[in-house]
Amino acid sequence: MELIPIFRPPVALLALAVHSANPYRAPAIARAPSRIDVNSQVKTMFRVECAVNGFPNLPSVTWYRGENQIVSSNGTFDISSRNYLQVLSVEANVGGVYRCEASDDGNNAVTASVDVRVLTKPDFQQELPVIIVVVSS
Repeated sequence: MELIPIFRPPVALLALAVHSANPYRAPAIARAPSRIDVNSQVKTMFRVECAVNGFPNLPSVTWYRGENQIVSSNGTFDISSRNYLQVLSVEANVGGVYRCEASDDGNNAVTASVDVRVLTKPDFQQELPVIIVVVSS
């Protein structure tokens, strides 16, 4: 004979969240590469991610190339709402140091940089002179 329980005690799930008096977390960059090599013979575009976090709001991200702020509408760059910087046309002159800056409303900011190297096929800077060699016996 099998016994069947008539009463099962209820199961309660409890989720506990501990909040400090000040839950604010300053902006932080979670993931950023240190160098990217782009082969211009293979790729026509590339993108770089600036993964950020902060609380209560995600920080805003601004991209720079050298000391110049990158504007998304110039046709060379596109900055997505997910903080990706996309270089739309790979040319030798797009190489260099790119920097993302994450800042919040309280003027707290952190930065991360990535060195982008564009690999191109060799090109002579000046025409080589023609040399004629005559061999006599």
